[in-house]
Amino acid sequence: MRIPNASIVRLIIAGLAIAILVVAMACRSEDAPPTDEPEATEAMPTATSPSMDGEPTATPVRDTVTGMGWMEQYLQSPGYDPAWGEPVRGGTFIFGSPRDSTRFNPWNQGSCCYSHGCYAGLSTNGLFRVDAWTADLTAIEGDLVESWDFSADGLTLTMKLREGVMYIDEASMPEDTTVPAEFDGGRILGDEFVCEDAKASIERAAWPPEWEQSGFTPIETKAALKHLDTATCPDGPRGYAFVMQFQYPLARTMTSLSAHRSGQVAMQDKDYIAWVNDFGEREGRSFGDTEVPANFYATHGTGPFAPADINTSVSTTFNANPNYWREGLPLLDVYHNVVIKDAGTRFVALSTGRIHYMGEGSYSMRPGQADQAIRDFSDTIVINNQLNNWAREIHFGAREPWGDARVRKAISLALDRDGWLEFYRIPQFEGGRLGHLMAPGTFYAPTDEELRTWPGYRQPKDEDIAEANRLMDEVFGAGNRPTSECQANIANTGPVDACEFLMDNLRKNLGMDIASDFREGAVLTALAQSGEYDFNSGSAVDTRTGDPDQTLFKNFVPEFTSVFYKAPLEMRFQEQPDVMGEVESLVRAQARELDPMKRKEMVRQIDLLTLDKVNQYVVVGWPMIFPGWRVELKGFKGYDLYSDTKFVMHERMWLAK
Repeated sequence: MRIPNASIVRLIIAGLAIAILVVAMACRSEDAPPTDEPEATEAMPTATSPSMDGEPTATPVRDTVTGMGWMEQYLQSPGYDPAWGEPVRGGTFIFGSPRDSTRFNPWNQGSCCYSHGCYAGLSTNGLFRVDAWTADLTAIEGDLVESWDFSADGLTLTMKLREGVMYIDEASMPEDTTVPAEFDGGRILGDEFVCEDAKASIERAAWPPEWEQSGFTPIETKAALKHLDTATCPDGPRGYAFVMQFQYPLARTMTSLSAHRSGQVAMQDKDYIAWVNDFGEREGRSFGDTEVPANFYATHGTGPFAPADINTSVSTTFNANPNYWREGLPLLDVYHNVVIKDAGTRFVALSTGRIHYMGEGSYSMRPGQADQAIRDFSDTIVINNQLNNWAREIHFGAREPWGDARVRKAISLALDRDGWLEFYRIPQFEGGRLGHLMAPGTFYAPTDEELRTWPGYRQPKDEDIAEANRLMDEVFGAGNRPTSECQANIANTGPVDACEFLMDNLRKNLGMDIASDFREGAVLTALAQSGEYDFNSGSAVDTRTGDPDQTLFKNFVPEFTSVFYKAPLEMRFQEQPDVMGEVESLVRAQARELDPMKRKEMVRQIDLLTLDKVNQYVVVGWPMIFPGWRVELKGFKGYDLYSDTKFVMHERMWLAK
């Protein structure tokens, strides 16, 4: 049924909205510097946060700050697009998933299709979140936190949790499941979210056990919350006051706590955490990563959708949580993932209306498909061109001759990155942007004009190519060049394209003979962990929100480096300990700098130092991806770097009749 009188409601509460704005401004920290109106991803990060005021409501049916119902509040928000019309309840949303669904682990990218866990995050909430409708990645708001205060020194975060928020209960689950017997409904399902759950969730994320530390997200979270000292419940374990104390300040603390949808700090029941910890201790492996389908049916949380059915290579189904704590949400009845691994088949399914969405990062439309959609299906398909969270880069292996910084620098100089941008360009849209360590257009990134003055990025290429050949002659002798191979996942067109681009450039500009080594993902994973390769086309350079820590720590600080890239990094430290020591020191120092302008300058130092003396990898470019969805999908908005923050929209998106 339709939600009535949305436009009338907007008129009635216009005055209230002004009052709310005044209150919100009054709640800002007195120590926070004033800022201009933010511009999407280019906004300067701030350390402001609401003060602790107001009493929590025992039944969080309506937002306690505005007094409005949740959907009413969303319709009043600056991100609402009037062209969407009024929301409609009901219906089944169908997502075209590029991978099998096998991993349902809240601590290991548990919410996305990249890690084979197609949106396990549908069932979870975090302490904080980004309002995805605004497309402003600095617009952090409370999720399961009702109000909070962050001390000016960045050492104490005091929170008041929402009361009456319940974990998914048995009524939301299918009658016949394969959940292990230990997951009885009374112990895990249907409990209230309280401080002891927040404490257990944060501690599990900050100090992950050994069996959870192989994936990217656990390493990322460990780096993000490495400064946690204590998490306490001043009003007792079943209370609603929650305090985090930190050993030292980090600029990205609030950003880290708002990124729960990427599997970092989803709020889990303490008994669930105890159970998976016991399983890991007993079996030596991650329950969420390995135990299919039990890990799916055991997926729980306080979120808008509950697990219903899984067929690993066919589909996964999540039903609306009838007891979701945000009254009236979600609008959809069912969130259905259909596995369609072939990009061409996914496109056909979208164009014929069999699915509503395709576009998971590197698995988005190819430029040619986007061009066809614009040309032939403009009345049924929405095309959104946006910056991906992952750069397209070439990683050097841990064998010779890549232990010589001169050889790595020569490769970087020889690549004509503008050729890569041209390869992906279509008449209506750019296919990529120049970039280095920081995502283009974000606060900490160099401008395009500045980047084009850097070696390897400048045009024309004559000077860089001449210097690249000089370095190769210096290492191998005049005219001599090493033979090598470029590895990529044969099922993923982006990395394959990057390898072919590298091969063509180096043959033309350096006279190198490079062969392709395109394999299945499992084989490549084993090779990556050993470091036994020449070039690997991957995406180690990434960001969720534009914060520098998200790339810098996992690529330049050994204790936070994934097993996939540990061997090459160890080789760099052995080769040039002084340079790598300086890089690591700068990475750690910038993380603690709370002044955004000073931090930006430190990040620039790291940019230039790594480009000149390290070249741990060569960034070919940052892809502009082409996600697409049916015109009947409303309440969904695309924006730069949206892969890990878009999940907020799932509770409020709908299918127009």
